[in-house]
Amino acid sequence: MTFTELEGKVAIITGGSRGLGRAMSEGLAKAGVNVVVASRKLENCQAVCEQIEAQGGQALAVATHVGDTGSLDA
Repeated sequence: MTFTELEGKVAIITGGSRGLGRAMSEGLAKAGVNVVVASRKLENCQAVCEQIEAQGGQALAVATHVGDTGSLDA
């Protein structure tokens, strides 16, 4: 799959607000992927989304804990 094949796709990145998850969120957004940044702290997710959007990408912040099945509906 090439980067052009990723344009317009959606990726959900759990742990997307820090470390490798953040790097993946930013990299995929640069490739034209619409990114859902999911992590426990909404404010951290929003900060990543703001940076992605400032660079012309599309991102959605979602607070969730993948270990808590009740929060996965978000």
